[in-house]
Amino acid sequence: MVGVDKLASQLLDQLAGETPKLVLQFECAGRGRTFLRDEQKLQLVRQLHDQLPATVWFGFYTYGEIGPFAGHNCFHNYTSVLAAIL
Repeated sequence: MVGVDKLASQLLDQLAGETPKLVLQFECAGRGRTFLRDEQKLQLVRQLHDQLPATVWFGFYTYGEIGPFAGHNCFHNYTSVLAAIL
């Protein structure tokens, strides 16, 4: 669960004390029922919700994400991506 804490901490640092109106969460399907049990999955989501205040939280499962890593766009799997809208 260290990764969830790191994700929340990084986003909180970027928010600089502001509360987002909306948080979008994109989870790889591998982090859903495919890989984690329901209880584990819900515990991770609750942990994020407890650390990140938001008016609305919306998310869904994808089959991986495409994003930059070391200066190149890469396909990422088993990831969680958050976007906060102020």
